[in-house]
Amino acid sequence: QKQQAVDLYAAFVKDQVGQLVPAVEDLVAAYEAGDDDTARSLFPLTRAFYERIEPIAEALGDLDPRIDYREVDAVAEGLDWTGFHRIEKDLWVPAQDALNADGETPAWQDWAPSTTEERADFGDLLLADVQELYDYVHSDDFTETLDDQGIGGISNGAIALLDEVATGKISGEEDWWSGTDLYDFAANVEGSKMAFSLVQDFAEAQGDDGAALVAEIESGYAALEESLAAHGSLTDGFVGYSELTDADKREFTDLINALAEP
Repeated sequence: QKQQAVDLYAAFVKDQVGQLVPAVEDLVAAYEAGDDDTARSLFPLTRAFYERIEPIAEALGDLDPRIDYREVDAVAEGLDWTGFHRIEKDLWVPAQDALNADGETPAWQDWAPSTTEERADFGDLLLADVQELYDYVHSDDFTETLDDQGIGGISNGAIALLDEVATGKISGEEDWWSGTDLYDFAANVEGSKMAFSLVQDFAEAQGDDGAALVAEIESGYAALEESLAAHGSLTDGFVGYSELTDADKREFTDLINALAEP
């Protein structure tokens, strides 16, 4: 049963990355062609495939930073800034007096909209990095790593995805220019719930305490999903993050904390 859970999670990851590759191809094609309206519409939906399985990429050294680092993080660590958020800033060009996600750095400091040639470079780099992720999840190394981690690795993945929401999406810092954080939020929750669903039987098998724990966690996911649904969906679209009130953000924070703890 434990091996079946691991195998099912591996299949889920491969499916998401398998859908990510052509989605990124479409996004990059529109971005490189200067079709910004199309690229903007594809951006949050493309990211959802990545956000559901992000802890897998985070375990691969500098792959996640290349794909998904925000500008302030890349600058702080002295890294070349590439990936989704480099493309995002080109698609949602900030106002001249805007500040970056740290609330201090001018948005245009050491930055300018990418030229056609630079767009081609950034697009091709993202394609190459996503292909590297695809190759990894279809490798023996990935299978062996998941096997070694077992169901503990899956449950830790569920927690890590909730942490992604708590540390980046709640604040609105993740998709700073596009305001599409709720798409990432929803995808993180979906990925977390999928991982949990594969291990919940083992908790329930531990008797009344395990069954009560599963019921508590299921209730937490349901409450969080209900709160998210008040602001849209991945299918129909979410409101921009700036439209959320402080009360909305507090509600999300409370629900995430209540779910993550058990």
